Amino acid sequence: MKSLPNLLLISGTGQNSGKTTLACRLISQFAIQFPITAIKISPHFHQSEPELPVIATAEGFTIYEETQHNTGKDSSRFLDAGATKVYFITATSDQQGKAMETLLEKIPVTTPLICEAGGLHHYFKPALHIVTLSKNKPPQKQISESADMVVEFDGVGFEPEVEVKWSGEGCFFLP
Repeated sequence: MKSLPNLLLISGTGQNSGKTTLACRLISQFAIQFPITAIKISPHFHQSEPELPVIATAEGFTIYEETQHNTGKDSSRFLDAGATKVYFITATSDQQGKAMETLLEKIPVTTPLICEAGGLHHYFKPALHIVTLSKNKPPQKQISESADMVVEFDGVGFEPEVEVKWSGEGCFFLP
């Protein structure tokens, strides 16, 4: 398993568990200090994303660059939160690793990455893996054993509060 010390991974136990909200909060926090690249990986293939440039495509995945602000889509929310670059990947579960490898070839290795993805922890060891769960509904998925931190989302905030730091040497960490 490849280690990615510049990757902060956010996954969750189902829909509306606060994944995108947490990603946006962290992007906003860090974007003030340095450029952030954000990535959204979805197992749901959409008809097409004609307004988005295709970065790469192969059997089982397509990588787009999100360029549209204020659309309400998760990847657009990352741009609105201050990410310098945003990539949206649609990938089958077994191709998430290959899709990420393909994207990483186009990104400098020291770039801070914040990624919302459900299954990426099977392919990479991130610096931090935060799992969100909804306080208001039962989990649809199990909490990954690779999680460094589990937070509960009540629709507004997180418990415990999430505090993440960047080393300045290419690594995210919990203080």
